Amino acid sequence: VIAFLRKQEDVPLWLVGHSAGSTSVAHAAITLRNEGFAGVVLISSENGKPDRRSGYLDPLTIEQITVPALVVHHEQDECDYTQFIHVQRLMRRLKKSAKSERISFKGGGPVSGDTCGSLHYHGFPGLEQEVASRIGDWIKATLKQ
Repeated sequence: VIAFLRKQEDVPLWLVGHSAGSTSVAHAAITLRNEGFAGVVLISSENGKPDRRSGYLDPLTIEQITVPALVVHHEQDECDYTQFIHVQRLMRRLKKSAKSERISFKGGGPVSGDTCGSLHYHGFPGLEQEVASRIGDWIKATLKQ
């Protein structure tokens, strides 16, 4: 997919993943040796408690990621697999990243349903626009450096 997109347009390509998707993004960054894309964004990452259904970041060699990395998380995320308490450990593991930063959020809502679902803090309900804006601003600022 990256090779196809690179042929279509000569623009910086970022890998972005939410929840289990952040595990896929991190795996791709490690496997592809950070080539072909400008950076990664890991949102509500599965970090800390193993999720046998979809994997999680702990067993991956996150330390090998050298491109800029943004970690986005909701401080009130109640999903057992993505609790905010584990974010600082993830940040420490991104020590070889050209630039690593965390953006966290509070509030939003109203929340409902499964704590690991998109309608709970895990999915940033009521904050979607702000989250997207902050990610976009961070990417633009990083590309200017």
